[in-house]
Amino acid sequence: MSEMIRIRAFNSAGIAAVRQLLIDIRTDNAIYADRAKAILNNPNYTSQLKDDIQIDLERSFETKMDLIKYFDSVFDEDKLHKYKKNVGLWTWLAIAYYKQFLKTKKDVLEVAADCCWVYDPDEYRFARRHFVAGTVYLHNDFKCINQDGIEVFFAGAPNTFGGFIDAITYREEFARIPAMLQIAVWLYHDPSSTKKVKSGATNQKKPGTVRELTRMADQFAMTYDIFSADDASKLWKLLPAQFDRFKGDSQH
Repeated sequence: MSEMIRIRAFNSAGIAAVRQLLIDIRTDNAIYADRAKAILNNPNYTSQLKDDIQIDLERSFETKMDLIKYFDSVFDEDKLHKYKKNVGLWTWLAIAYYKQFLKTKKDVLEVAADCCWVYDPDEYRFARRHFVAGTVYLHNDFKCINQDGIEVFFAGAPNTFGGFIDAITYREEFARIPAMLQIAVWLYHDPSSTKKVKSGATNQKKPGTVRELTRMADQFAMTYDIFSADDASKLWKLLPAQFDRFKGDSQH
């Protein structure tokens, strides 16, 4: 059954309460569900947004794509832009769904690093890892490419940050080039795989893998004016032989 609640934003005291909650979960191996829920509406820790935006607290996300589709229905483009730097809002959303972001290993709760919960929009390497904002804003950036195969970036569970998306976004300048993102989809997407990524794509010791592709962007940039997804076909034909095992017979 749905439990609709109006989105709020944590203030500085609320952020401190979140950090302490994470410490206590790690230390005591306890979920503290009532405590987490209580701080979501505590007026000492939160404030209302001017926009009346509501979410369903009972919504569950099996994959990152499920999370993306839901928040695409919650935030339009204007609101995504408006709240892109709002630390309190995105931190609040992470805690609103925090049970889904916890992991359990041998009855021990595994709590991800604070940057996955407390949003840091000014530090790219942390912002991209945030459970909600990181996923939503990366997907928004990737909308510039053909949406067929976009799942290759977001197929994992919401509480994971897989090796493939890590490699693609490790260098911000690469993640901002639609042509290279499109080539990554063509090279490494496997719709029949559970992870939607071809086997060996993230291996750092083999030729033609994603880490090598990120380095190719620098070489292409020295010779070609690359940016838009329309440039992808031209660059696809220029990929050196080490990428052939991932290209297969594909033509683009």
